[in-house]
Amino acid sequence: MMLGGRVAEQIVFGDYTGGASNDIMRATEVARKMVTVYGMSDELGTIHFGSQHGSDEVFLGRDYSQGRSYSENVAAEIDGEIRELIDTGYENAKQILVNHRDQLDLVANYLMEHEKIDGEDFSKLMKGEPIEDKPAPVQPETVQSETVQPEPPVQPQMPQQQQTPYGNGYFGQNYGQQMPPYNEAPDQSNNDPFNNGMNQ
Repeated sequence: MMLGGRVAEQIVFGDYTGGASNDIMRATEVARKMVTVYGMSDELGTIHFGSQHGSDEVFLGRDYSQGRSYSENVAAEIDGEIRELIDTGYENAKQILVNHRDQLDLVANYLMEHEKIDGEDFSKLMKGEPIEDKPAPVQPETVQSETVQPEPPVQPQMPQQQQTPYGNGYFGQNYGQQMPPYNEAPDQSNNDPFNNGMNQ
């Protein structure tokens, strides 16, 4: 099953691409576990080959003494068993797709039009049954909210000027009268009640 994509490339295009690289890697890993972990090799028997960590690779924190626990001759036999499993699977997949080339083209044309297919539609294609067009998914309605206008900023109110004995405003100056020269003292005899009392 994992080698079907690579086989289809060879049958249809007569060439290979890199699209099936991940399928080949997964198929090789499954075949390796079948030989070294699951004991599915008639030549090597039901023996577990590998380190206690379940991998032949050396990682950080492990020295080479903790690597594989079998000889180079056994390693060569393991590689031969893995290759035989992969080659057998490849030939089986090729024979199936050659015998069902019309169904292969049918699925390819469907995918070219719809981009994907589920299990139910795939089963109908294999049986030659018509596939009904599925309605497009209903998009949820978008609720349009009313635009709320922001309130204008509140301007700070300045306190009103109060009348004081020393003039209007905040600085004790009466801006409505002309100020006397700097070398002359203002005449406050008429306005100062203390000064009037002393003069009497």
